[in-house]
Amino acid sequence: MIRKYDPFKDFIILKDTFKALEDGLSKSEEGSNVWAPRVDISETEANIIVRSELAGLSKEDIKIDVTGDTLNISGERKWVEKENEKYHKIERFYGAFNRTFSIGVPINADDIKASFKDGVLEIIIPKAEKLKQKKIEITSE
Repeated sequence: MIRKYDPFKDFIILKDTFKALEDGLSKSEEGSNVWAPRVDISETEANIIVRSELAGLSKEDIKIDVTGDTLNISGERKWVEKENEKYHKIERFYGAFNRTFSIGVPINADDIKASFKDGVLEIIIPKAEKLKQKKIEITSE
């Protein structure tokens, strides 16, 4: 019998192996999933901007703290089992999460703003005035 060679079969097996390893590493000692929402961090001349996808949460489920130049985002996605539903697969993560980031530049903590729209948390962190770039004109003598 002649079998058609599938060059991607090995990649699929490798991907499945890494997925199984990742799933195994994401279990806590109690056996529940540990999760951390993904973030994008960008910078403008005046601000550090942090965006995180937190679908299924409300703003009351999220806590933001700043200490020095360290930003901490924490919260919890609660599991609510629906009556009369039989679950065949559960891939979304539930439970508490915590993300901590060192901003790495002096910030103005009093003017930090956070918004939550369409499941995306956006935190705008103003840089401290002394860090903002100032252009210096060169004069001739």
